[in-house]
Amino acid sequence: MRRFLWYIVALLIFSWSALSCPPRARAEDNQMRVSKSKRIYLKEREMLKHKLAQATDSMYVEKIFADSRCKIDSTLLYRKPRKSDYSFLFTDTSIAEGKRFFAEKREFLDSLEREFGVDAAVITAVYRAETNFGRYLGTHSVLQALYTRYFMRTGKKQLEEFNQLVCFLELARRDVVDVFSLTGSSAGAWGRTQFRPCSFVFAVDGSNDGYLDLFNERDALASAANYLRAHGWAKKLARQRSALDRYNGKMYRIVVLRYAKLISS
Repeated sequence: MRRFLWYIVALLIFSWSALSCPPRARAEDNQMRVSKSKRIYLKEREMLKHKLAQATDSMYVEKIFADSRCKIDSTLLYRKPRKSDYSFLFTDTSIAEGKRFFAEKREFLDSLEREFGVDAAVITAVYRAETNFGRYLGTHSVLQALYTRYFMRTGKKQLEEFNQLVCFLELARRDVVDVFSLTGSSAGAWGRTQFRPCSFVFAVDGSNDGYLDLFNERDALASAANYLRAHGWAKKLARQRSALDRYNGKMYRIVVLRYAKLISS
């Protein structure tokens, strides 16, 4: 059971009704439950702050947690499960757009293929699958998304979210990203090819302007290619599937390779 369950209960409690209790008794019971869940949340929050202070700059962590914007993204508690069939990729319009982008950017994409060894069409397919060629970059606060996901998970998954928070705070502390203004996906990923914080180590300056910016199309495409290469991309199909698994899961590898084949044919 998730540790954060009590906090979710607190958010929902006032929408529940206990018909067997008189109004005053229900109100007192609700107040007691909310008070208990808040105490649990505050305790967990302090524990997280302490762990982060040990993992990165303690004064910076204190500053972040003192800011009112360091809070739960309540929309993530109610969001609908993500569709995993990726059927949107295979409409006539989507395929036509992919072919057009592939043709228009072919020179740059081919240069990435030569440098990183990743098929130009696959890089295009990743871009389409992640943000529809940069049209949808996400509207969630990256900090709030990572913070919320930490409390919603347990065990190894919570440890993963903790590590992502550490990476994010390190990037923010070095002024690589804006800790409060940066927006992205509900998973805490940002940019045109959607990198989570710990993946930023694979970011590449594809535009050669001396700055790593995942909202810059060339940087984002080069970074995606570099990520796949770093995770084992090779000519063998099994290696390609494995690298795509690391990017975004098993269903992802199937649809990306299929889309790449369609737009390059």
